[in-house]
Parts: sequence; structure tokens; C-alpha cells
Amino acid sequence: MQLKFFLVILFSSISFFVDAQDQTKCRPSPPKELKTSVGSVNIIIKYNAPSVKGREIWGKLVPYKKVWRTGANEATTFD
Repeated sequence: MQLKFFLVILFSSISFFVDAQDQTKCRPSPPKELKTSVGSVNIIIKYNAPSVKGREIWGKLVPYKKVWRTGANEATTFD
């Protein structure tokens, strides 16, 4: 009886942690994808679009002439 209870608790906690790893749905900066073709070459750019949320970004939040990383969350990739 104790073994069954332990196994139920163990598998319940594992499924909770596995489900908690997928946080892409609730991110404030949603993932985006841009597809285009140049001649016979297909280009795919995957990035995370930063959300402005009513803020003034350039000149206020991000000063002019300062390096600012592109995107948010994961790095931008080119396929």
C-alpha cells in the first residue's frame, strides 16, 4: 500500500515538473518566425519579439548609441 502511494506521488510530481518546462505560451515576448526566399535559397529567421507594453523604448528605456541585444528570451536563429 505504501509503495503504491509513493509511486502515485512520484509520477504526479514528475508530470508536474515536465509540464512546467514549457513556458513559451505565457511569455510576454512571444516567439515569431519570418520566412522568405532569395532566388532559390529559403531563409527562416526565428526570434522573440520584445513587447513594448506602452513604454517608450528608444531614447528612454534604451539610450541612444548604446548596444542593445536583439529579440528577447532565446537568441535569434537563421535557418
